[in-house]
Amino acid sequence: MSSHPKLIIFDNDGVVVDSEALIKEALKSAMATYGVELSISWAISNLQGRKPLDVFQTIINHYNVPFNIEEAIEVYIAEAARLFQLSLKPMAHIKTVLQNLQEAKIAFCIATGGGLPQTYNKMALTGLEEFFPKEHIFSSSQVEHGKPAPDLFLFAAQNMGFKPEDCIVIEDSHLGIQGAKAANMRAIGFTGGSHAALLEDDYPALLKNAGAEAVIDDHSNLTKLLLP
Repeated sequence: MSSHPKLIIFDNDGVVVDSEALIKEALKSAMATYGVELSISWAISNLQGRKPLDVFQTIINHYNVPFNIEEAIEVYIAEAARLFQLSLKPMAHIKTVLQNLQEAKIAFCIATGGGLPQTYNKMALTGLEEFFPKEHIFSSSQVEHGKPAPDLFLFAAQNMGFKPEDCIVIEDSHLGIQGAKAANMRAIGFTGGSHAALLEDDYPALLKNAGAEAVIDDHSNLTKLLLP
């Protein structure tokens, strides 16, 4: 890379923890309650990275089936929590990457479309709390506009004390990549989550076309991209 970053901003779901496939299963289950047969591939392509309210509004618009969004979110959160408790794991090699960043004294944080309580729980379930204290976790619930708007990434950088041009965002969604670029930040796409096998589109091309300067499918390749 042309220059080395001062702050790494990680998306959480599908980047730090391997949760996207579980999230989409929870969404599918929640939507079945309302008679909606949710396509997992469509959900990954169109919902990944969005705020919960935006997720369910997008589903309503696409399937033309009205339902109470707040109620649906509660059903979804309960099912997701059950699946996370059973099956959630950290992404392969992420702990090594984080340890390497710590040794190199490069700051890092999380910027997620998920809620703060749910993200704290994911850190606890996967043993990643030591790397991400609560003050280094930022959620779209804290800003007006979620991804692909730049708000969340700018909020994270400001709170961590860095300028946008000093940041690199690691994202698994095209909306997240677009948000990073809108924030004037560099972006690396990640396609190593288990949900990648469920996506019918050309996943690397999707992220490249959104503005990712590189796309990797294994975190073991990330350290050499980020460190001097």
